[in-house]
Amino acid sequence: MKVLLKLFPAGHFVIALLFVCASIGLIVLTVALTIETLVLTFRFGAEAPENLPYVAMIGLTAAVLLAAGGLFVHLNRSAEELEPEAMQQAKREDRKIDEGDKR
Repeated sequence: MKVLLKLFPAGHFVIALLFVCASIGLIVLTVALTIETLVLTFRFGAEAPENLPYVAMIGLTAAVLLAAGGLFVHLNRSAEELEPEAMQQAKREDRKIDEGDKR
């Protein structure tokens, strides 16, 4: 933790930490909504078909989250292609950090 605080100013470290937590949370939320949609589809398909539109909205929410994650990856890749020098510099810094952690 001390190494990360030395490498990143306080604001940048907090933003990076929030980004990692948010991306993991987004994956967990998408998977949970997808599983919930499957379970509720089979349950309400037999017991209460009038509730299926609500289940469809949950599935649509999971699909939108998945599409948003895909769009983020696509745009991030485009940014890497626009500024390859900056990405190479960031990768060199990452290697320095990894070497420092191994010691």
